Amino acid sequence: MELAHFRTPPAARPMAGRTPAPGGQCQLAATSRLCVDDIMFETEDVAISANHSHNSRGADAKIVQGHLTPHLVFESDWCSAHHLMAGTLPHRVCMERYAHTLLIFDGGSYSEGERRIDGTRFGPTGPLDAGVDVIPAKSRLVAWSGEISNIGVTLITLDCEQFGEILGEQVASTAGLGMRPEVNMRNELLSPLVARVRRWSMVEEAGCDSVQRETILMLIVQEIMRMQRLQSPQSAALHRGGLSPRAQRMLREFVAGHLDERIDLQTLADLVGMSRFHFSRAFKVSFGLPPHKHLMSERIRVAAEKMRATHDSITDIALQVGFSCSSELTRLFKQTVGCTPREFRSDQRMAVPAAIGQASR
Repeated sequence: MELAHFRTPPAARPMAGRTPAPGGQCQLAATSRLCVDDIMFETEDVAISANHSHNSRGADAKIVQGHLTPHLVFESDWCSAHHLMAGTLPHRVCMERYAHTLLIFDGGSYSEGERRIDGTRFGPTGPLDAGVDVIPAKSRLVAWSGEISNIGVTLITLDCEQFGEILGEQVASTAGLGMRPEVNMRNELLSPLVARVRRWSMVEEAGCDSVQRETILMLIVQEIMRMQRLQSPQSAALHRGGLSPRAQRMLREFVAGHLDERIDLQTLADLVGMSRFHFSRAFKVSFGLPPHKHLMSERIRVAAEKMRATHDSITDIALQVGFSCSSELTRLFKQTVGCTPREFRSDQRMAVPAAIGQASR
């Protein structure tokens, strides 16, 4: 067997001579954050013939002296994506990394071999392109392509700490990011996003939209986190319960005391010590509405109470409950309750809680 490493930057070149530990196990190695130079790749033959390595989809796969060279398709401060085309070349892969890794196989990729993560076999032989494979940090992947295979794959490397800063959480550990070993993750949201990633290796760099690619990768990671957390018994209980009673009380009191001010999502999330992403989901579970719709509903409810209990002008009431002007209150009040503030005030018989409760549903 020949040990062939991915191409590495000059600073990481000393790793090129690394060999597997006794028993064929990989050793964790310190490498540059988002490179793929800590993945060991073994090919069947020392000499690789042009016919053996040829594949019509493998334009970006360069085989030089037995080394497969990955093609960088995206890089940011929190993740990178490299595409690798092994084609029909029989091979073995061994990796055990400090970074979480997502594998998205090209459409039509298949293998008669096997994949083992931490010694457990995952997935059947056959098609590999059903979804996303998750290899958590410090988990060991050992895979064999089999004698019959055709494999192209995009490897997405995640920097936990950087991504944690984006989410507003401390997620340096595997558990923090909610990552568990899994293969073929898919649903109605992931599938179209993954399809977009598969096209990246076929698009010229000049046509690359880096903002769009980063957004797609962030959505994929967030959806994987959500799916895995819902599969956990503890997470399922938290999801059903949403925010704690104490957090709900704090939010109600804060909104009531600051209704005449601009209240943004970050302010509310900081109040209960959560990221905006997770706060929005938990808030909807607890209150039945997204944060912005709940705030609007509260402003309309309090405005209606003031119209019944005071003689303040419609303009004054609008400013007291956080609207910029009376016309904004009028528009949203009619949309929610079904009549204008003046019409509402003229009819004291209207049941405020019932009308608003039904309208908000």
